[in-house]
Amino acid sequence: MIPFDQTQVKITSALDHIKQELSAIRTGRANPQILENVSVNAYGQQTNLIQVAGINVVDATLITVQPWDKSIGSEVETAINAADLGLNATKDGDIIRVSFPPLTEDRRKEYVKLMKEKIEEGRIEIRVIRKDILAWLDSQDFSEDDRKVKEKSLQDIVDRANEDIEELRKKKEEELMTV
Repeated sequence: MIPFDQTQVKITSALDHIKQELSAIRTGRANPQILENVSVNAYGQQTNLIQVAGINVVDATLITVQPWDKSIGSEVETAINAADLGLNATKDGDIIRVSFPPLTEDRRKEYVKLMKEKIEEGRIEIRVIRKDILAWLDSQDFSEDDRKVKEKSLQDIVDRANEDIEELRKKKEEELMTV
């Protein structure tokens, strides 16, 4: 059960999670956030790429990754290629060049489908938070009027969150379908 005063914090956290999930879906343009969570075998343990290398956008179709330790360049290249992101990483001296090939129509539709799944997961997360807060309200000793005011306030917050999710969906779908 989530206390009522934690409503906005939990909803904001859920929205941030949805934004992060959507940013990891590749569009036709180079986006460094796609690589941030790629797991690299560095120094005998799995580490996020962002912790072992600098990521820079060169242009709309190219990102460069520069490992801080030049000895792990091959591991970084292998990790990016193995991440199944549809990207081509090639080592060029101390820098790894990651090219973003144009998306095919089928691939775009596949990414839209994935995006819709992530959006639905976000909506479910919001509903679960709402349900937990309503359960907490049931366990408290509020007057009927206070309870209705809190339920209305909760529903307003949830409605705003759902509007934000819908805006995120529209924006991401537009990005994905733009050639």
